[in-house]
Amino acid sequence: MHLPDAVIKNVADRLVQQPDSQAVLVSLMSMCGVCKQWRDVARHLEEGVLHFDALRACGRNRVGRPLTPAELTFRKSSTAAKKAFFQSAARLLTGYTEVVLAGEGITDVTLLEAARAAGDKLVSIEVKDTSTVTDAGFASLALFTPRLVRLRLTNLPRVRGGFIAGLLERCPRLEVLHLENLPSCWEGQGFSSPSVSRAKALRTLSILGCKVDMSAAALLAKVSELRSFTYDGPPSLMRVATTFCPKLEEVSYTSSCPEAVNETVRCLLAARNLRTLEMTPRNMALQPEQLHALGMLPLTELRLNSFMYNQQPAINRASQSHLDNEGVRALVDSICHRGCLMTGAFAKPFRLSLCGATALTHDAVSALLRLPLLSELKIDGCFRINSMDKMRLVAKVKAGASLGASTVLCGRSAAESAQDQRAFASHLHRMLRSIA
Repeated sequence: MHLPDAVIKNVADRLVQQPDSQAVLVSLMSMCGVCKQWRDVARHLEEGVLHFDALRACGRNRVGRPLTPAELTFRKSSTAAKKAFFQSAARLLTGYTEVVLAGEGITDVTLLEAARAAGDKLVSIEVKDTSTVTDAGFASLALFTPRLVRLRLTNLPRVRGGFIAGLLERCPRLEVLHLENLPSCWEGQGFSSPSVSRAKALRTLSILGCKVDMSAAALLAKVSELRSFTYDGPPSLMRVATTFCPKLEEVSYTSSCPEAVNETVRCLLAARNLRTLEMTPRNMALQPEQLHALGMLPLTELRLNSFMYNQQPAINRASQSHLDNEGVRALVDSICHRGCLMTGAFAKPFRLSLCGATALTHDAVSALLRLPLLSELKIDGCFRINSMDKMRLVAKVKAGASLGASTVLCGRSAAESAQDQRAFASHLHRMLRSIA
């Protein structure tokens, strides 16, 4: 089926003009869903993904502008009318590979109809911000989507997680599982059952805002190929991850408890392949002892951004800093000490982020300049660092980036390259000290 641009434009114009938009909206989605022309356009926009947002595309709404009459009419519709509309629209998703469903109009029937329509072509689905979806909807979803690769669930208060075991069995290609703000999840779910096979394809797991118990630990024990883990709960689950996931490379952890941070750092010392760590303290400050332990990890990237900064980057909270000068010195001392222990080893570029640390001053900058090979540094929100110190840090990062890009040289060994890097870094440090 081929539709000229004028036909789609005319239907879009009718959608804006008519007070009752639901029937026209369904018709427009139907035509765009089966139109070969639209499929070609969608493939050019993003490879492998067919995407169409009827309200946004037809209403031509932009941020800061008032909604169109059609959008206002649809949003003022009753919950029952929205549910009926989305159930009908879900049947039109034939051939789509990526689907995002959000709002109170999404129900278990909507998930079932979308899964039936998309079938085994569906590789990514995201469901968020609805209190009507339950485990039954996702259990039916798993029956029709054997090629599912990414599943993201956010703000679903009625989801308990009982479908996850069946999902791992029926979707062997699942690589990304994101669970956020599911307050009833993991309650009494049996992942220890022998019928649950190992999820060998799962690479990324995020558990945020969920009450975890032994069911979550049983799940982690089955994902030995896990590479990335994001978590904000008790440290006991982090211990399970470092024990049963030997290939873990990236960890993101958020906590407001100093004891939990201490236990998590001790657990991460056993993760030999860990290369990227994001530690986000919430309403607390990291102590020098904790930062010294973090510096002993064999990391190539460390992100120590403030939780408040991540929420509202533009606000200056001078009295609420999660890092201080002494802590940064302890971190740098630990990293330099670890580098000295690796005699003759290849020096790897190091990326560091300290966004939102409003208490850092010239003393912290002097410590950062001692890092052996700093290729990237983010200090957004560090308002007390003056312009001259920022220029010194820029020179440090530029030198580290250029050294990191030229580490592999023809006819030279890794030890010789590392020796040249240390000599150049020492020379640059002496030059910067003389300028200061």
